[in-house]
Amino acid sequence: MADEIGRADEATLARLVKGTQAHGLGRLQEMEAPIELLHKLGVEPVMTTLTEANLRKALENWPDPKNDSGADGRSLPKWWNKI
Repeated sequence: MADEIGRADEATLARLVKGTQAHGLGRLQEMEAPIELLHKLGVEPVMTTLTEANLRKALENWPDPKNDSGADGRSLPKWWNKI
């Protein structure tokens, strides 16, 4: 992992950004089970709830990929420079 980060380029960053968008809904759904389990165990799921809320916020504010992503899948969306 350290090697990959060390040689990261725009294509690597684009893959990470687009992967978050593509798989974010699944990750959001996966957060529901641990929250429910922790509640059943009587444990306040502070970090899990915050993680779920942060992911939900990111997905709700994510620009539409059809309007603005790099066609080749190796370039960053145009909106990335605005962050």
